[in-house]
Amino acid sequence: MLAGTAFVAATQWLIVSVVAHRGGPAGLGQISLAQAYVTCLSYVGWLALRNHYVVEQNRHAFSDYLFLRLVFPALLYGGLAFVALTGALGGGGFWATIAAFSALKFVEGFSDLNSGVFQQAHRSHTIAIAAAFRFTATALLFPAVLWAGATVETALLALAVAWLAIYLSFDNRERQALVAMPDDVMSVDPQAVGRRWDLFIVSLPLGVSSAIMILNVYTPRFGIVHLLGADALGHFTAIQYFANFGGKLVAVVCQASLPMLARFASQRSASRFLGLAGALVLFSLLGCLCGWLLIEFAGRALLGMLYGSSFEAVQPLFAAAIPTMFLVFCGSIAAAAATALRLYRTILLAYVGSALLAAGLTYLLVPRLDLFGAFLAVGLAGLLQSAILAAGMLVHWRARGA
Repeated sequence: MLAGTAFVAATQWLIVSVVAHRGGPAGLGQISLAQAYVTCLSYVGWLALRNHYVVEQNRHAFSDYLFLRLVFPALLYGGLAFVALTGALGGGGFWATIAAFSALKFVEGFSDLNSGVFQQAHRSHTIAIAAAFRFTATALLFPAVLWAGATVETALLALAVAWLAIYLSFDNRERQALVAMPDDVMSVDPQAVGRRWDLFIVSLPLGVSSAIMILNVYTPRFGIVHLLGADALGHFTAIQYFANFGGKLVAVVCQASLPMLARFASQRSASRFLGLAGALVLFSLLGCLCGWLLIEFAGRALLGMLYGSSFEAVQPLFAAAIPTMFLVFCGSIAAAAATALRLYRTILLAYVGSALLAAGLTYLLVPRLDLFGAFLAVGLAGLLQSAILAAGMLVHWRARGA
């Protein structure tokens, strides 16, 4: 799982690095703003179906999950592209960047759903192999298309086609060997329609919760571009990608621990449940300490190598932001633990509260503390999220007499 996550993070970082070297802070700022819109919407469209599949133990046919992963995101991405085309989200060709990112996330969603199947079947190595294929395709195709003189949007669309080919030739074939589909994906059978509607109703709050959760990360981007401009957003994004990488490592460890957390919850073993959650917190703390040491001693060189010399000056900001990243990681761990307990309403409340706090503090702190204010807003929002979820889990365990 860690290897697969490393390939996913490296793939995203490669795209960002190439864009940063080519367009500087302003170019990176524009593409990161488009990514913020698309990624937030993708969390709604994906409906947290991967987690649902792992936790619910095959209560629904895989064809039901695949239908929702195909139809619902397509509707949302199409709506977002139309809104962007009207100029409501930005001028110029911003709609094209939105559309290209939407195509890439749409294809990525299929692989994400299959990862739930592989995880449940204890085939995490298959996830890593698929991620390695996508990274290789990105490394070979994305820079080459840009070098040939194409736009970033064209390169993203070419990458989406390549990822779709990898999904059809590898991910989907491996999934078919593990899970059969009793009916067609586009079946109009009344029973299939009823099952899929029920699954949609159950999963929609999880998707909305996930989207609100990710707003803690992406809300500052909207505020920064409004308050400080595209160059500042580019510098913020360069640092935030390190935080995203750490967040992905934490998320994949939480994802791998989710079945065990769910088993401890069903066994009413509060001590083992809390012990595992505490171990996840210590894992994230150790990672943050290692990251801080790396940035203190080699931060400028690392930023220059990944993004270009124009990004080296943000090294002090990077070091100061690491403690706020730890608070965000704690919020993610608390959310995984609450998911194992099926505290979906509490999760939604925590996400809403933290998202509102992140948005409010961004506009309050950025004018006073510059870009550090954005990181501080995200960290305090993660702290609030952890507190709400911890209170909800405490009430749950006391109610069960554990």
